[in-house]
Amino acid sequence: MLPVLLLAATLACDDGDVPAAPWRVTQVVDGVTALAPAAGGAAWGAAEGMVPAPIGAVLRHLVDFDRMPVYFRYDLPWPVADRDYTARYRWTLLPTGRGRVEIVDADGAGPPVDGAVRVTDLRACFSLETRADDRTRVRYRVHMELGGRLPRRMKDEAVKKLALRSVLGLRRYFSPPLVR
Repeated sequence: MLPVLLLAATLACDDGDVPAAPWRVTQVVDGVTALAPAAGGAAWGAAEGMVPAPIGAVLRHLVDFDRMPVYFRYDLPWPVADRDYTARYRWTLLPTGRGRVEIVDADGAGPPVDGAVRVTDLRACFSLETRADDRTRVRYRVHMELGGRLPRRMKDEAVKKLALRSVLGLRRYFSPPLVR
């Protein structure tokens, strides 16, 4: 695991190449709304939902590098080639009750490509907003180019699923276990 970190006082997660409104709802799962650009394509995905934890706990979880890798390798089923990337994180918690975690590719700092297709153009952001009831509103936007010879539609769908699963994972991590 290669720790590649960069701290920042302020972040502009929603600026730049993020598609402007409108986004369209693609599905709602367990209180998390998955979104995609209305125009389609462009390898963007988004998800939004409430996480039952205070913003500080959510932020600490997102940047817990002792438990989370900065180098990712996805072991995909044959005949699809594996994918990998190394990520750089920047984060902040503002006095206004908002937090951000920005993620960009840092492939130059990662290990050499070893049989995997390198993911490029990774740009992602978790925007966190505290709520009065100790919950956190999470908005996640992600763009990545999966490379290789996969059809564009398959790449776009994979990025959309990544966004939904990321916010669902946070929500489920902080949800109390079901009592049966």
